[in-house]
Amino acid sequence: MRKLTLFTLLAITANAADTFPPSAEQKRQIEDKMSALAARVRALSAKHADAALVADVDVYRKAAEWILRYPEEFYTKAYTGNTIAALDKGLARAT
Repeated sequence: MRKLTLFTLLAITANAADTFPPSAEQKRQIEDKMSALAARVRALSAKHADAALVADVDVYRKAAEWILRYPEEFYTKAYTGNTIAALDKGLARAT
């Protein structure tokens, strides 16, 4: 049992070392776009837009929120660009 626990901890540690979290500037950019998208979602909700369409827009913000909450999910450097692109798509859809 002790060997299994040690192996599991080593595997988790090794896996965490292979992540590529965003830089401070990229994280700020993601957070700014998340804030802008949240504001647009609130504006759409205030206008009593179709709830299904509002949820369709808000899913982009929620995806970015979750990946920032768990930065070990940035498996490659492309994930940062993909996150920013997803937020841009959400902002475009909100328009």
